[in-house]
Amino acid sequence: MTPPAAMARSTRIRRIVISMAILIMVAIVAVFVQYRRLAPSPEALVAALPETTNFSLGQVTHSATRDGRTEWRLKATAARLKDGKKRLELDSPDVVYFMEDGREIYMKAQRGTLDTTANDMAASGQVQVEDGRYRLETEALNYDHGRRIITCPVPVRLFDGQSEATGDRMIYDMNTKRIELKGHVDVHFSQNGLI
Repeated sequence: MTPPAAMARSTRIRRIVISMAILIMVAIVAVFVQYRRLAPSPEALVAALPETTNFSLGQVTHSATRDGRTEWRLKATAARLKDGKKRLELDSPDVVYFMEDGREIYMKAQRGTLDTTANDMAASGQVQVEDGRYRLETEALNYDHGRRIITCPVPVRLFDGQSEATGDRMIYDMNTKRIELKGHVDVHFSQNGLI
């Protein structure tokens, strides 16, 4: 027979082991339930992260819609979420802007940033913009989503294969389809050019 002190000790150890097993099972169930709640919704997963979290993603796709209409679609080879979930740093952003008249404008760059709250974008490094008729080349471009205005604060080259225009900076209003070159502007027309 075991002495009463040994039995009491054995009973305490058994209760501790059973309590730990129950706590572990509750923790597993809680993690599973939380995962099931967040898995179908990446937005909920990102919203659940602490404000100080920075993380990286590969092959990112994002669309901006307004009044049920897609205004632009972004693809990037990689992205890093910064500034407490407010800014995405992008590698090789590739954007399609959908115009109200059905045209599409394509933009590619080496780097970019996306303000995840306002959907404003900035692109830099060999930025190219094409719409089927014209091609724009620059080193930096900013897109104001609320106003639908593209600005280039650095020199630009706009051409159609036959004519060419350059300027120190540029503003393009996507609503009015008006391009404004500023600073030192140089334009070369060809006989059949579209500019």
